[in-house]
Amino acid sequence: MAAKKRQREDIAENEYSPNTSSKDYSYISIMKLRTAIFTILCFVLLLADGCREPNFNYTVSVPEGWTKHDTVLQNLKIRLMYGPDSLANDRPAVNILVSSMNGEDFDVFVYNNMMQLKNGNAQRIIIIGQKGDMDIPGIHAKFFTYYMEQGDSKRDMINYIIPLNGFAYMITCGTNAGTMHKYRTLFDNIALSFKG
Repeated sequence: MAAKKRQREDIAENEYSPNTSSKDYSYISIMKLRTAIFTILCFVLLLADGCREPNFNYTVSVPEGWTKHDTVLQNLKIRLMYGPDSLANDRPAVNILVSSMNGEDFDVFVYNNMMQLKNGNAQRIIIIGQKGDMDIPGIHAKFFTYYMEQGDSKRDMINYIIPLNGFAYMITCGTNAGTMHKYRTLFDNIALSFKG
């Protein structure tokens, strides 16, 4: 045991002794430098991937008189937007939720989102309607419409999903059942105004 310890000390001493040839010393230095750079690079990549945050400073345009409110529900940052009192009969509303796509393919993410919505709550009836693609200036996005019934509430809904930097910005718009035709253009324009 003592012989092995002395052998390790001899190796360590020779590695840095002035008697070691400069060629050996340069090789050792280069290898240690490469190892250090590789370790730092791995750490930076892991840190960047794990700490990436969505841009919560995104903007959308809503008509004058609408109320915007940023809040946190169940640890999720949500932006809520409501129509003015003059539209209280139809109750048009918009909410924006940002979710990590966790590296998932965009089409798969959208499909999974629809299925989770449809099957996620036994207390609620969801009927998926129209699905399609949408170009949000420079971003290929998707939308789907659905009807939602929960208790006495019956709503016509549309969900716009905008992928950006590994996150999905989900703009969900709704109005009382039977009134979507009054607001569809407005909701499309809100989604089209998105800037991330």
